[in-house]
Amino acid sequence: MNEQLKLQELMDSLVGYPVTLTITGRDKYQYRTTTILNEVRLMQSVLEFVFDSGGTLSIHISNLDKTKYGDWSWEGAESTVLLHRL
Repeated sequence: MNEQLKLQELMDSLVGYPVTLTITGRDKYQYRTTTILNEVRLMQSVLEFVFDSGGTLSIHISNLDKTKYGDWSWEGAESTVLLHRL
């Protein structure tokens, strides 16, 4: 899926909705919070997620995938991110 289609599907399914954000480190430490995803920006293949809580998260779009359950996941060298719409 090309970057623009992936971005559009992500925005249609998550922006403006409450989501659970889960970040799991390689050491299995896990951070989980529930917030509203306000905006997603694409800048040179990097997605920036802006949350209602004031936090932001930046990831490379090429590692972003949609799971068979409709969640969005990203896996990097040091951590895994999962966005689940409530």
